[in-house]
Amino acid sequence: MVHLRTKHALNDPRGPSWQEGPLAWFLEYFGKLNATMERMKQHQEQQAKYFEQIEKQEKYIERLSDLYENLYEQQIDFNKQYNDRMTNIETQLKYLLFTIHDPTPPPTDFPPSPPPLPSDTPSSSYRPPLPLPS
Repeated sequence: MVHLRTKHALNDPRGPSWQEGPLAWFLEYFGKLNATMERMKQHQEQQAKYFEQIEKQEKYIERLSDLYENLYEQQIDFNKQYNDRMTNIETQLKYLLFTIHDPTPPPTDFPPSPPPLPSDTPSSSYRPPLPLPS
């Protein structure tokens, strides 16, 4: 821009710099301000992505926690069933051991004895189910 200093321009209350356009410091200041605003905008976008990641991780951890609780409950149920079965087997083994080695009647806490085997079938062969009473 060509600046012509005229008498009118020199007497202008806004000064000669108004006639010349924005000052260099003004342009530099707003350039830096614009760069700062851009950095702030980028930082806000990064923070938004970061918080989205945190939210996704929290949901993932919550799902893992639910799965763990479910597995834990299943394990507790399995352990109870296993202990019940093992107790039942142990009781049966005690009963068999007692009946094999001692012909006296079993104690009262033992379950009733199993039905006798048919005498005509060998003990190692397949035994069909017992007939239902008619």
